[in-house]
Amino acid sequence: MKVPRSALVGAISVLLSLSAAGPATASGSSTTITPDEVTFDSTMVSHFAGLSNDPAGTETTEIQATIPIAAAGAGAYTGTAAATYAQAAGTITESCTVGSTTGTTKEIEQSGTPTSFTAGFTPGANKQGGTLALNLGPIVGGLEETFQDIPGCGGFTVGNTTPRFISEFTADHLSQFTASSPGDATFNFAMLPGAAPLPGSTTTYAGSYTFTGGATNNNLTYSETTSISVFASVSSSNSAGGNGGGTASCKVPDVKGDRLAAAKTKIKHAGCAVGTVKLRKSSKKLRNHVLAESPRAGATKPHGTKVNLTVGK
Repeated sequence: MKVPRSALVGAISVLLSLSAAGPATASGSSTTITPDEVTFDSTMVSHFAGLSNDPAGTETTEIQATIPIAAAGAGAYTGTAAATYAQAAGTITESCTVGSTTGTTKEIEQSGTPTSFTAGFTPGANKQGGTLALNLGPIVGGLEETFQDIPGCGGFTVGNTTPRFISEFTADHLSQFTASSPGDATFNFAMLPGAAPLPGSTTTYAGSYTFTGGATNNNLTYSETTSISVFASVSSSNSAGGNGGGTASCKVPDVKGDRLAAAKTKIKHAGCAVGTVKLRKSSKKLRNHVLAESPRAGATKPHGTKVNLTVGK
């Protein structure tokens, strides 16, 4: 469903904070953690029940962003990158009456126009914990959803509009909302602490946040699943200048059945790399989910080994 632009103003920024103890280091060695990437993956499924001739149908919007961050200013790590639509799909049917004409209009959702997300991470002790400010871009003229209205009582139209995702995301996190300035919105979330790096690992979490929720409001029921992570590079050295982290390796994680974005997160955290991603026709339920992986899950390989994925489409 299209959302009137006049009902939405400003930009959403997500403020996430956590505290975590830094990783232990062996005597005579040191570990350096450098935050270098923020990932955002949020899926909103909106279902319209069709009560009393109201809209009927289901639409799904999944938005992703991978934002490289680098040191800037007094300990802050910042970066900007374009978000993408993993999917924006569905059909909404609605009865309409214009004059003496009664009919049905179908609104078909498609992939949308992305916008830039901006991250600002100020780390705590040992570069873990701290504060992440994630700006999702301007509401009007930023993230947009592409649609086409099939003629019913009105004419055929094609265009972009602010996605319903924005208003539903706001409603889900209203208790964490603070107005930072006119036209700007901030949400404050407590995050899980980052994990100490595994021996030999060259990647770790600096922090993560997950949310599952939704609501029912008369004809509309929606659900949200959101995952946000801050990754960091790890390097180790000892007093002699050698590598104090041991031999780096990659233990291939089990990502079968996971969403593609979540699978990429697991693979990177395991010290592996994402290889080729092939698409294969699947059921609607398995779209954008991993159907197969190679090498097999559980295999121990050299650090940086590429894990190839087959994903449903």
